[in-house]
Amino acid sequence: MASAMLAGAYGVTKATAAAVREFLPSFSEDSTLFVYKDDNGDIKYIDTSGAMVYDTVVNPIQSVVAGVERERVFDEDDPLIKGVLKGLAGGIGRFVSPYVNESIYLNTINNLFVRNGRTAQGRRLWNPEAPWGEKIKEAVKYALTEVAPLSYKQMERLRLAGFDLPGPRGEKYEVKDELAGLYGMRPIKIDPIKSLNYKINDFKSGVRNTRALFTSPVLKGGVMKQEDIIERYYVANQQRFKTFLEMQRKIEAAEILKAKNVDLIKLFGKRQESKNFALIQRDRFSPFKLTKDTIRESKRQADLINENFDDLQIPTGIDRSTLNILFKMQREMYKLKLNKDFDQQIKLEDFLPKKPGQQTNVAPLPQQPMPNVNPGLAQIPQGGLTPTENALLSDAEKQIRLRQRGLA
Repeated sequence: MASAMLAGAYGVTKATAAAVREFLPSFSEDSTLFVYKDDNGDIKYIDTSGAMVYDTVVNPIQSVVAGVERERVFDEDDPLIKGVLKGLAGGIGRFVSPYVNESIYLNTINNLFVRNGRTAQGRRLWNPEAPWGEKIKEAVKYALTEVAPLSYKQMERLRLAGFDLPGPRGEKYEVKDELAGLYGMRPIKIDPIKSLNYKINDFKSGVRNTRALFTSPVLKGGVMKQEDIIERYYVANQQRFKTFLEMQRKIEAAEILKAKNVDLIKLFGKRQESKNFALIQRDRFSPFKLTKDTIRESKRQADLINENFDDLQIPTGIDRSTLNILFKMQREMYKLKLNKDFDQQIKLEDFLPKKPGQQTNVAPLPQQPMPNVNPGLAQIPQGGLTPTENALLSDAEKQIRLRQRGLA
């Protein structure tokens, strides 16, 4: 609510305010924001929740408003309830967090280990293969020097701003912004290209994880029925579709924040995602392909089971019939559009094997009349011969014709 009202006062639209939220760290996504454009035309935001006495009480309401705004900006046809539920879930989480969360230091350290050494912005603090003690040291150092109020990082930024010196990555700091940060009101500049770079990490991870939704159960080595394999391929691509949708949303947000198309192309090219970027720009989807290694491993496991249980008929692995169905699904999924629901464009039941006696979805034909075996008989009079035959045929020929018709 605050973001929307302040947006109008400072030349920032609701769409811009919603786009800013797409690139916030997780702890600020549902906060009360002050979004504005500074004198240089840069879009900045202030997370005012930390400075508001009653934020814990009003945040559930603010979270609902923010959730609705975000959904409506990126899809005007989305039902209102979708944004309400998303916002309400976030708001309730924020409401109970003061009573269940640990201290800021422990919470920060725990989050770092959950993210495997990455900050909320995506920066890696340690090598995953580093010794455990080194990881603890870096986590504590980060919590004390970068997150805590009046931390070394805050004071260092203030010093650099005071002497008009560049930051470690060439950043320019403003004294007024850094002073505001001492009491939790530091303006943060939104850089859509830099922020999107971190979101590509999430996209890559999501694509890998959705593939595992198929390969993990299918290659576990046990009994796997054909319908189960088909279902897992459908579910895995259903989640992959959502990952593509989320990336499309981030790209749209970056474009709202005036990211140049040439910079987007360069960024995705650098991250080896040019093909997926082009597909998303065209509103298209790309299902994951079945690799030769997956098919080969499935066959190896099936052969092993059949060798050990040669007296049993056990459904195992991706056989030729199943493979043909999966390839057919893959071809159909290449036709899917990101602006339509996955489930409405492709149905799982259309690919599952039909069980004996199972009714199909094809409507039955209306009842048809029984065909006449010899249509000419319907026109033959009671004597067995037509008037023409009586006039032209001899008596012998008439007897032959009657025998042909079973009447003599």
